[in-house]
Amino acid sequence: MSLSLKYLFISLCIFLLGFTGVFTPLRNFAHKVSNPVSYGLHQIADEVRKTFEFFISLKKIRHENLRLREENLSLFSKISNTKELEDENKVLREQLALGSFVSRDKLIEARVIGLPFDNENSEVLIDKGKKDGVLTGQEVIYKGFLVGSVVDAFEERAVVVFITSPKLSVAVSDQSVDGRTKGLVTGSYGTSLIMDRILQDEEINVGDYIVTSGGDGIFDPGLLVGKVVEVFDDKSEPLKKAKLEVSMDFGRLDRLFVVVK
Repeated sequence: MSLSLKYLFISLCIFLLGFTGVFTPLRNFAHKVSNPVSYGLHQIADEVRKTFEFFISLKKIRHENLRLREENLSLFSKISNTKELEDENKVLREQLALGSFVSRDKLIEARVIGLPFDNENSEVLIDKGKKDGVLTGQEVIYKGFLVGSVVDAFEERAVVVFITSPKLSVAVSDQSVDGRTKGLVTGSYGTSLIMDRILQDEEINVGDYIVTSGGDGIFDPGLLVGKVVEVFDDKSEPLKKAKLEVSMDFGRLDRLFVVVK
């Protein structure tokens, strides 16, 4: 018998024996061995798939968070800019309402960007300079108050000295009495103001409000300077003095107005 006929005969026998159930125990054993392996491989594949999907979702969440963060920052910036513009317009309207002698085109709004330069806390740096029209000697005001004067102007910055500095002198008058008692105000080491050169026969009282008189040719008349808190009246002296209290804390100002002549 040839080799091919032998293989055919053996195959036929195996096929016929399969119908008799001879191979059933062997088949069951193979299933028992292979099923746990198949199940384990399936579980591993499923875990790998879930892990892969998890990292993909993390990446998507990260991108979404970054997008939302950028949108929030953009929105916050727009809100801040809008609020800042509203504040600036409000302050400008208040300034124009209080100062009838100055028009809008003569006001340069400036931000305080630097701490005091001197030991007396009476100088600050502002963000406007010569290119904006700010020049040395111009008066600086805020809501009807005389704040000080520009003492040094650069191309894009300027230095403002407060009226509380002894470097600055202002011609003033007492608006609370008839005849408008006149005098000269100078700073008292950055803490208060002293009004001197007051004639003995002129009236001045505690509680009076002192304003600029315009007599020095530098500062416009009618700007509030301070309030009298003490009067020094020595009858043996030809002149008397008064101590003034500044009603505004200049050190807390974040913006000022420079008046263009």
